Amino acid sequence: MCRRAIVTPNNEIYVGNAGDSRAVLSEDGVAIPMSDDHKPTNPGESKRITEAGGFVDIGRVNGNLALSRALGDFEFKKNTNLSVEKQIVTGIWDCLKSQEVISFIRKNIAEHKDLKRACEDLMERCLSKTNEVSIGTDNMTIIIVGFLHNKTETEWYKWMASRYGVKGFKYKEDIFEVDLEINYGDYDDSVNFSVDSDNNSNNNSDDEKEDLTLEM
Repeated sequence: MCRRAIVTPNNEIYVGNAGDSRAVLSEDGVAIPMSDDHKPTNPGESKRITEAGGFVDIGRVNGNLALSRALGDFEFKKNTNLSVEKQIVTGIWDCLKSQEVISFIRKNIAEHKDLKRACEDLMERCLSKTNEVSIGTDNMTIIIVGFLHNKTETEWYKWMASRYGVKGFKYKEDIFEVDLEINYGDYDDSVNFSVDSDNNSNNNSDDEKEDLTLEM
């Protein structure tokens, strides 16, 4: 899987991806998709695979590859009668939905954890606890980009933490997590995060958009 993202001087974000990687933008705690997954079970991807002589079994290309577009995997690109874009394969998200990931990261920030720790906790949350082939046994990578908007890093963390439970959606522990007895702690609604009044006028207004980008 592969993804690339750039931010222009005009604050425009462009994202390109291949495979089952995904880019998600959090705006005020709401997940906004920035890319489309290339999964073998998607109707368009499945159609191309079968027309190229392949098949989809247990959600995998020829029962093997879990993504339908990739760099490499040349054994799926050997049909000399087809153009590159029509080959069987042309180029975390099984565990949690985009909104759940956004809410999970924001919850970690509200618990005074930095982005590095938030990444580690998310990987731990998604990692399978058995050696059997199942959800959470594949390799996983995450990159989190926080847009400071002229704040210092400390100001940004305080500002983000103060908005959890006010803007967007809270993370809800699900049955899968309870069954694995993973305890990430509970968010305390009574926690009061102080914000410097001098920064309220231009940096910390409630009307200011909150941006957080995740690439996985």
